[in-house]
Amino acid sequence: MHNHNVLNVIIVAALLFFLPGGTQRASAGTFTDCANMTEIPTAECNTLVALYNRATGPSWKDRTNWLATDSPGDWFGVTVAGGHVTGIDLNHNRLIGSIPPDLGNLANLQTLDLRINQLYGSIPPQLGSLASLQNLNLSGNGLIGSIPTQLGSLANLQNLILSGNPISGGIPAQLGNLTDLQVLSLGGTWLDGSIPPELGNLTNLRTLYLENSRLSGGIPLELASLANLQSLDLGYNQLFGSIPPELGSLANLQELNLLHDYLTGSIPPELGSLANLQNLVLEGNSLTGIIPPELGSLANLQTLDLFNNYLSGNIPPQLGSLTKLQGLLLNWNKLSGSIPPQLGSLTKLQSLLLNWNKLSGSIPPELGNLANLQTLDLQDNQLSGSIPLSFTGLTHLTSFITSLTFLCEPHDVAFQTWKSTVREWNSPGLCYAITGRVKQGANPLAGVTISDGGIHIATTGADGTYTLADLPPQGDYIPPLTYTLTPSLTGSVFTPPMRTVTITNANVSGENFYVANNFAYMPLILQQ
Repeated sequence: MHNHNVLNVIIVAALLFFLPGGTQRASAGTFTDCANMTEIPTAECNTLVALYNRATGPSWKDRTNWLATDSPGDWFGVTVAGGHVTGIDLNHNRLIGSIPPDLGNLANLQTLDLRINQLYGSIPPQLGSLASLQNLNLSGNGLIGSIPTQLGSLANLQNLILSGNPISGGIPAQLGNLTDLQVLSLGGTWLDGSIPPELGNLTNLRTLYLENSRLSGGIPLELASLANLQSLDLGYNQLFGSIPPELGSLANLQELNLLHDYLTGSIPPELGSLANLQNLVLEGNSLTGIIPPELGSLANLQTLDLFNNYLSGNIPPQLGSLTKLQGLLLNWNKLSGSIPPQLGSLTKLQSLLLNWNKLSGSIPPELGNLANLQTLDLQDNQLSGSIPLSFTGLTHLTSFITSLTFLCEPHDVAFQTWKSTVREWNSPGLCYAITGRVKQGANPLAGVTISDGGIHIATTGADGTYTLADLPPQGDYIPPLTYTLTPSLTGSVFTPPMRTVTITNANVSGENFYVANNFAYMPLILQQ
């Protein structure tokens, strides 16, 4: 009985193999011409042949079975279903030539992917007849001319990707009719013109990529209607005006890239409502005002890039709440005040760029908690004092730049050993001190202020001594090698009135001052 059942299974499998519609299609015959084609209509076959001829088929990287078999479903990159061509995917396949208008005859085509080839000429307006098309990707070619307005008729289109072509002529307002569209990518083109407000009708859109497309004008308020938008990239254009606060309503937004435009005004605090935002890039604009503390609410933020603007005020301590942050770029602004110790909570941070601002005070030792930090640039600020010993915990640091500051390095052996592990190190040098005493007659004088004319100030104690500590011996323009010390106390005149002190890799002591009680000891000014 067991052998009988096995025999039945074999017979059924054999029937399925040979019967029409079985699991194995009969091997294809040799292609002669489209008139003898049975798998797809003759017109569709002619269209494929036209594509092969117009795009230099013999030079393709892969042309398996093209014009060789009478079964186009076996031709490389062609999908056939229900007796019709439904897909053409020849990306990265060395197509050279133009796109035949005949492609508009493929009424059942759902995917046309010809990206990263060497196609030139214009985009045929006949593609607007492909009523079933869902995916159109022509990116990375040499296509010129304008985007056909007829593409606005592709009611089922979900992905329109034309980026990386020198197409021009602006963005057709008709694209706002593609209400099923999820991806619109036109970056890296020569579009010119403004962003049509009609794009605000694309309520299913998830990605809007218009970077580097020579666009001008303002950011349309209508883009705030794109409730499903996850990525908005308008960088490297000539957009001007302010950032619409209404963009703060894009609850699903993960990427907001407005870098290198001509945007002005302040950063809208409403952007702090973008709870899903991962990357906020506003670098290279002319933004002014403060960094909104509300940005500290962006719990999923990984990159905050505000580089090269005109932002002022303090660094908000609220940024210390961005525990997923990996890159914090606040350089080339006009920020002042001290570095918030709260930044020490950003344990995933890899890059901290605060250079070319007006920050003052010392480095918070809490920054030594940034265990994943690789780059720290504090160049050209008014920061002073010793680099914290806690920095020895920054075991992944490869670049540390403090030139054009008043910072200096501790002599600590463990610190100097750690320093040798940092590949790029740039600082004014080791820390040294200048000490002295102020007397009135034989008695020490307390309360005298000793200043170097910059940020270093000390006050004499009860024994009349003072110490200007944590001074670098030299610097890259700031500070200079020489310190000019000047004492001051209301009602007192000192001799000498100032001292010029040069630190040469050693502490300097004995820089004393005296109160000149008897003005006869002061140099006389001769009357002319």
